[in-house]
Amino acid sequence: MTLLSISIVLYKNSKYKVLEVIKSALNTKLNIKLYLIDNSLNDSLKELTNIDERIVYIFNNANLGYRKAHNIAMRKSIEENAQYHLVLNPNIYFQYGVLEELYNYMEQNKDVGLIMPKVLYPDGSLQYLCKLIPTPFDLLGRSFLNIGPFKKYIEKRKEKLELRFTGYKKIINVSYLSGFIMFIRTEVSPPVKTIFKKK
Repeated sequence: MTLLSISIVLYKNSKYKVLEVIKSALNTKLNIKLYLIDNSLNDSLKELTNIDERIVYIFNNANLGYRKAHNIAMRKSIEENAQYHLVLNPNIYFQYGVLEELYNYMEQNKDVGLIMPKVLYPDGSLQYLCKLIPTPFDLLGRSFLNIGPFKKYIEKRKEKLELRFTGYKKIINVSYLSGFIMFIRTEVSPPVKTIFKKK
């Protein structure tokens, strides 16, 4: 039985850039299966399956979008009774031990259904990916009021919404996380019928 399934959605990606992500995902002692869900117009990225037998390539022959493509792998993960599923962007890579740390945390905290690690830019600066739920004013303000005298106020609201004041120095409970990298406990996922909506 697969302990952890991982999905990466591809669309016209550079093979060499994706390779770094794949290698970091495979660099683990955990029992994993890696799904490459390809939304590209051709299957030239299929050769990436030659890297490792744990890779499963699924060619959609259409751009289904990020969510629908990840849902294909999530459904397979649930059907195969994988304990956890990792949603991973094709430009996120990490050091050895990160998956083990996420897994150990989830094993020790059975009340947690989803976790995301701290994410840094290549230069080491912090990406603010934890968010509070924005109000309608926040959404409108970001689009229409981010100028002149309102700009400073909108920036302050943004700092609060992205929880910048926490410094991301400890584990925090947030309203929602970015979809860049999500470690999910599959048993708390909604039933397959409600996850995967038809067009």
